Amino acid sequence: MLGPPREILQLPHNRRCADCAAREPRWASVNLGIFICEVCSGIHRNLGTHITQVRSVTLDEWKPPWVDTVRQVGNARAKAYYEHDVPEAERFGGDVELAGGDRINPDMARVLERWIRAKYELRRYAPQGVPE
Repeated sequence: MLGPPREILQLPHNRRCADCAAREPRWASVNLGIFICEVCSGIHRNLGTHITQVRSVTLDEWKPPWVDTVRQVGNARAKAYYEHDVPEAERFGGDVELAGGDRINPDMARVLERWIRAKYELRRYAPQGVPE
């Protein structure tokens, strides 16, 4: 199957990037069950496949377990878990702006990478003692 079923992508909570809220994300972390934008997908790739496995929603052939994961999790459920205890001062609230071509402003990239690493690598905001 080429990408996830359209009805999953069109759910309101999946129409924005799970990390930066960019519109119409075209990438997914198939093991986390979230949809992410192109910029955030690059950061996810840097985390390593033991944390997140990135696939295109338009270019890659999807395996049935990946479809099941995004169907069961999705951005709303993942955010409720990974952002459970985020202090407002630490929540990413910026707009991802490209600084030329497809590159993000370096300062914004550092802030966004810290946010994504805190959520998924460190699980800083996830509820303690609750399995993923």
